[in-house]
Amino acid sequence: MRSFFHNKLVAAVLIVIGIVLLFAILSAYNVGSATPVANVASFVVSPFEKGFSWAAGKIGKLISYVTEFDALKLENEELKAELLEKEELVREAEQYRDENQKLRDLLNITRDNEQYTIEMCDIIARSDGDFSNVITIDKGSSAGIELGDTVMVSDGYVGYVCELGVNWANVLTVIDSGLSVGAQNIRTKESMICEGDYNLMRKGLLKLSYLTLDTSLFVGDEICTSGLGENVPQGIMVGEVSSISVSPDGATKQAEITPFVDINDLTIVFVITDFVKEG
Repeated sequence: MRSFFHNKLVAAVLIVIGIVLLFAILSAYNVGSATPVANVASFVVSPFEKGFSWAAGKIGKLISYVTEFDALKLENEELKAELLEKEELVREAEQYRDENQKLRDLLNITRDNEQYTIEMCDIIARSDGDFSNVITIDKGSSAGIELGDTVMVSDGYVGYVCELGVNWANVLTVIDSGLSVGAQNIRTKESMICEGDYNLMRKGLLKLSYLTLDTSLFVGDEICTSGLGENVPQGIMVGEVSSISVSPDGATKQAEITPFVDINDLTIVFVITDFVKEG
């Protein structure tokens, strides 16, 4: 049995040697052409070369992708840091702008109203809902503020202090349905009452009350505070007459006023803690 396999092996070796010799002889007659051995070798090796070439290309692309990804990631981090820095600069600029605006408002108020003792306050909260229009400020009795104190800005009348704490206060605004303040027509000097109205409050308006039929009043007339009341200085601008009509019973006139102050735009207000009373 062993001799059988030995003979088979010898025969296989002889066949291989014969094939190689045959290729060698054939190649001797084909000078300048690839030898059969070379052709066979090329045939065998070619797929591997293509595979290696494809793999090398893919690996090269992968390395290039990873390198580009790292570069983009680094650039992204740098851009984020730069953006955060610029956002911080914008916030600082806005803070400086707001502070400058507050100082300008304070300067204008104090320059134009030297007879007032004024406390500048930030608005820290607003009422939510349709039944009231109240703002909360960040100062109270510890700053000398009292119930009933008039609140204003450079544009005009804001309202008055209706609730008081040590370091906060609520202000009933000019359009709140509960507001009532003595008023005067600048053109005619006639006295009247400015009042809040529930239906008008949602429109940002208030009304004039106690107008007789012979009251001289026109659309566009400007209304200011009359000074009626212990805590209300005279002459603070309230608003402009926007419409006039006769009451349903025909006995009196009624008018709507558009206030000079837009409550929703306010960030600071000025509380008049004391003032020189005229007369």
